[in-house]
Amino acid sequence: MGCITGKSMIRPQAPGQRLLNTGIPEFDKLFHKCEVPIKLITDCRADLDLYTTDFVKSLGAQRQWELNPSIQELTLMMLVILSTMGKGNMDSIGVSYSSESPYISVDPKTLKRGAKKMMNFYYQLVNFMAELPTKLEKLVGELNGLVIKAQDFPKVVSEKCEELNFSMKDKLLAIKNTNSNYKEISSAPVQLTEILRITEEARSRILETCEQAQIAPQSDRIISRGVQAAAEGLSMPSEIVNKFWAVC
Repeated sequence: MGCITGKSMIRPQAPGQRLLNTGIPEFDKLFHKCEVPIKLITDCRADLDLYTTDFVKSLGAQRQWELNPSIQELTLMMLVILSTMGKGNMDSIGVSYSSESPYISVDPKTLKRGAKKMMNFYYQLVNFMAELPTKLEKLVGELNGLVIKAQDFPKVVSEKCEELNFSMKDKLLAIKNTNSNYKEISSAPVQLTEILRITEEARSRILETCEQAQIAPQSDRIISRGVQAAAEGLSMPSEIVNKFWAVC
């Protein structure tokens, strides 16, 4: 019909639609089912990057992070900053540790503005990472199933276009959109697994750093750096980071 009337058989994209329309009903129905999980994965990755960046900026550690993106070093710098707030005495600012997220808590009333902002961004990041497995793990099986169902689409799209009497223009667009969609949905499980891996590794590194901070020699180093920074009148997180990054 499309070749007779000149009217395209492929609908335009709806606002916010991520995957492309093909004009082939069975293809578009399956691609529509992929929209929500793919958008969730994309949004979670964007939020993880955003919350990490906010935490890095609150420490004033953008330059250091660019050269050495270590969540352990960020966590250690956060602990040195807290030590500075307490002049080497973590108990005086209500620091307590836990094996569960967020792994460390502090009395916000004892902190100066910069350190308080830092802790707020830290809590935002670790709480988000703690919620990610619940949000994403259930999607693994669902996405793998959808990929299997769509795996033959690129092979049969040309035949489907002929059956539906697509114009040459629509046929070429349908082939292009099908291949693009399949590439995106087939890579989604890999992206999902990678996000979960990065998150789990980051949480493990943060917990490990907090555990080491409670015992010598690391606890002594953190106290010593806090005493030194306080004696030198350092109070802004960026000042402390610039002085002690990769030194502890």
